[in-house]
Amino acid sequence: MIPRAGVSFVETMRGALESEDGQSSSVDLEVVASAVSLREFRRNGGVELRGLLHAPRWVDEAPVVGSLRITARALVYQARFRDRTGARLVLEGRKRPSVLAPLRSMTQMAAELRDADSHLVGRGTMRFDLSELPSILSWMSWIPSSVHARRDLDVRRLACERRRLESFDRSAS
Repeated sequence: MIPRAGVSFVETMRGALESEDGQSSSVDLEVVASAVSLREFRRNGGVELRGLLHAPRWVDEAPVVGSLRITARALVYQARFRDRTGARLVLEGRKRPSVLAPLRSMTQMAAELRDADSHLVGRGTMRFDLSELPSILSWMSWIPSSVHARRDLDVRRLACERRRLESFDRSAS
């Protein structure tokens, strides 16, 4: 039997969100995006997201799960997580591809943070750093579905590496 093929890539979006009371907070979202079945991906454009979110106003670091829906008109991100009090939040982002501004439209997204009742908690803009494109392309792969389970480990590896580098930067100062 031939194993099903899927698609997988890693993406990091960074930016700032302004809360409803006017306070600003940085936000970093690092995710492994994967679709276990290439057939399903082509049919509905759906990709599963797993990763880590860092938004100091709401949470130091939290695991996220969610989805990315890719259509001709938009890339719609939804990343669910719990804040430091345990409340459920959803980070929603939207990229709108444009032939008039392909780089900007694919590297920048409007973002909203909503609570479990869909009330707006914060909004802002997040960006994909174009200098990370070679890294993303090296991670992008068409892979057998049995490999997808191991991609979750990559999220943990990314977080550990980031913490190690931050620790090194602090000790070097």
